[in-house]
Amino acid sequence: MSDSRTITELTDKLERARTSLRNMRQAGEQIGGRFVDGLVTTAGGATVGAIQGLFGSPANPYVFIPGTKVQVDIAVSSLLELAAIAGFFGKYSGQFNNYAAGMIAAQVHLPVRDAIVRMRQR
Repeated sequence: MSDSRTITELTDKLERARTSLRNMRQAGEQIGGRFVDGLVTTAGGATVGAIQGLFGSPANPYVFIPGTKVQVDIAVSSLLELAAIAGFFGKYSGQFNNYAAGMIAAQVHLPVRDAIVRMRQR
């Protein structure tokens, strides 16, 4: 009888260990997913900086589609955002949404900053 109790106890402990590992893996996936989301969003912002730094000028960092008044980074981020919302990228639509969001955030920071500076100077 003690052998069967020992086997039952070991089986219970093994099942608890499996459950603990499963829970840790799920928590790790959530943390990893959040990290990747943040990384992809940051990459979107860095892309805008790269476009403006490589193709813009110090006096005017904005880069326009030739023959238009449309900024390249706004056009690209808007198209990516729309495609992501439509599910065009399938299971990766969330990452493309984050990437586009990073690009959009990078684009709005300068106009918002400049507006606030002008307001404070009044």
